[in-house]
Amino acid sequence: MLKFNLSSDEFDSMEESQQSMYSSSDDGYVLDVEGIPEPKEIDVTALKSAKVHEVDRRKKAEAKLRKYESDAKTKENDDLKNSGKFEDLEKSFKNEKATLIEGYEGTIGKHKSFIQTALVDNVAMNLAVKLNPKKPKVLLPHIKARLQADFDGDTPQTRVVDAEGLVSTMTIDELEKDFIANDDFSDIITINNASGGGATGGKVSKGSAVKNKMSDYNSLEQVQLARENPAEYERLAGKEKTIF
Repeated sequence: MLKFNLSSDEFDSMEESQQSMYSSSDDGYVLDVEGIPEPKEIDVTALKSAKVHEVDRRKKAEAKLRKYESDAKTKENDDLKNSGKFEDLEKSFKNEKATLIEGYEGTIGKHKSFIQTALVDNVAMNLAVKLNPKKPKVLLPHIKARLQADFDGDTPQTRVVDAEGLVSTMTIDELEKDFIANDDFSDIITINNASGGGATGGKVSKGSAVKNKMSDYNSLEQVQLARENPAEYERLAGKEKTIF
């Protein structure tokens, strides 16, 4: 396809038969076709002006629409106030908001309750069973009173509190030792940590008295015997079972 306008370089690269179809012009060469006018530049000034006017009209129309909607909303609110429905609408909104908050707080409460059970109740029961396998519920309230679920950190965890209810640095193992060493619980702690190994035979004595039966030991002494001489503890425990 022949181009209507050619530069000098484009004209020079053409064959002579094609060059004869062009005539020289101010900007190079133009296709010499009778009946086709030479192209002219299009004046876009009018188009730009029309576009600017169109944008202005659109902005004005949008502004009028916003004002109309605002006025309509104001009138609607005024009508609601005058008719007494505004208070009903406000009351309905407040009730809906209260219901949402109540539901949210209820969900959070359930989550906290579950975590509380896992971090306090379960830990307390495990320790109570360890200290008194037969009657753990006797110790359970005392142990729970020393435990607290801590929600302040990134991960909730079990904390041990002191006698005043203040959070301490004590661990669960240290709390266990604290209960064992407490004379107030010596009659109800029946912890059994007996295990194989250790010295065989021998008697554990308190003062000059020789103890040959498990009943000769109080609860704390039984714990001490189980730790220091598990073989003797098992022997005496087996002896008592044989008797009864």
